[in-house]
Amino acid sequence: MTASLVTVTPPTAEPVTLDEAKLHLRVTGTDDDAYIAGLITAARQLEEKIQNRAFLTTTFRMQLDSFPDLPNATLKFFVPTYSVESYLARAISLMSGPLRLFRSPCQSVTSIKYLDNNGVLQTLAQNPAPGQPGYIVDTDSEPARIAPANNLPWPVTQAIQSAVQVLYIAGYGKASDVPETTKHAIKLRIGQFYENREPISEKMTFPVAGLDALEWIDRVYEIP
Repeated sequence: MTASLVTVTPPTAEPVTLDEAKLHLRVTGTDDDAYIAGLITAARQLEEKIQNRAFLTTTFRMQLDSFPDLPNATLKFFVPTYSVESYLARAISLMSGPLRLFRSPCQSVTSIKYLDNNGVLQTLAQNPAPGQPGYIVDTDSEPARIAPANNLPWPVTQAIQSAVQVLYIAGYGKASDVPETTKHAIKLRIGQFYENREPISEKMTFPVAGLDALEWIDRVYEIP
C-alpha cells in the first residue's frame, strides 16, 4: 500500500528553546543565535524521523492510493443485512489489517475522505450509528489504528493516486509534554551539529555514548 505524508500545519515552537540549547552548548554570546535556532529545528526534524514521531502538535495529511484492502467492486459498501458477501468483505478487511498512521502519538483524526468509483469525493463518518458505514480510531496504539466500523468493509476507491486522504493531528502537545529523554537527544544532536559544521573534518566528533539508546527508547517500530 503506497502512502505519503504531508505536513499541513507545522508546530509553532520547538521542544528545546534557544536558551536551553545555548546552556547545553555553553554558549553565552548572541552571535550564533540564528544559527543555533536553525540547528534546533534540524535536530528536532531528524529525531522525529528516527523515532517515527511528532513531538509537538502538528496537523498531517496522509495520502494513500487505496484503503488497506481492495474488496471486489461488486460488493456494496453499505450492507443492510449480514449476507455471505458481507462476511467475505469483512474477512478481506481483517486479513489486510487496519490503516496505520505515520507519526505517533495521534491526538485525533479530523476526517477521512476518498474518491469513489465515480470520482466523487466522499467523507467517512467516525463512530457511525450501528449498521452504518464509517470508521473507528484507536489512538492508544502506536501507530494509531483506524478500522472500518460495524463489520463493514472499506469502500472501493477510484484507481488513482492519493485516492484516500486522512487528516489528523499528532504530537505529544506542547514543549512541556515532550519526554526529557527526547529533549536530551535533541540537545546532543544540536551539540554534534554545532561542533561539526563540515561533512568531513580532521576534528570530527561522533555521537556520544547513549545517544542511540535515547533515540530508540521511544521509537515507534511499526509503520505502514
